Amino acid sequence: MYSDFPELLIFSKRDMVFSFIQVDTNGLCLRKPHYQSLLRGCDLLGVPLDGGTREMNDRLRGREGHFMIVLGLLEDLGQLHLPLKVNTVVCRENIRDLLNLEIILGKYPIKLWSLYEFWGIGPAADHVARFSIPTADFLDAVQAIAARARSLNVGIGAVSERRQSYFFVSHSGRAYTVDRTDSSKYFSLGSVFDADILEKWQTNVEATADPRLARRVASVR
Repeated sequence: MYSDFPELLIFSKRDMVFSFIQVDTNGLCLRKPHYQSLLRGCDLLGVPLDGGTREMNDRLRGREGHFMIVLGLLEDLGQLHLPLKVNTVVCRENIRDLLNLEIILGKYPIKLWSLYEFWGIGPAADHVARFSIPTADFLDAVQAIAARARSLNVGIGAVSERRQSYFFVSHSGRAYTVDRTDSSKYFSLGSVFDADILEKWQTNVEATADPRLARRVASVR
């Protein structure tokens, strides 16, 4: 949607010399004229797919036609050999549909399939009753998929790990992260230009996670 993004992407790779740049997009505004900019400035492109059927995915994404848009991008960009990542939020409604999704993704040159546990944070907190699943059920499901999907590199994003790592910056330069006292809320850190912004972030990060869950996540990987 930001018209200067292709130029910003290339500048970041060429002049700011970032060693690795990942771009995540829902794909709705991505067009073929953008492909060359992605090839020049992007090391990994992530797109979302939450269902193995058009009906399932489009209902969860809230956008009719999204399923076919993403499959078209996987086809086009796969042929151009751009490294691709598919992001799937595992929730109550699609946890039994992962096998269908695995079969579909096996047709494309996917570098990484990331399975994320549904997280009721921010606006998503209003939908916990509909989408939330026990962490144990999430790990059981992704472990089964990881064992089956021999042709796919499966990554796992349990909430317990993700809540300690995120550092966000808004378009206005405000920095925020996950509130360490309430994982359903964001915590404002200040401006990204503050000299002590990283110190503020580290202070807010949880010191430890549940070691039993960490071990289980590691075993799934």
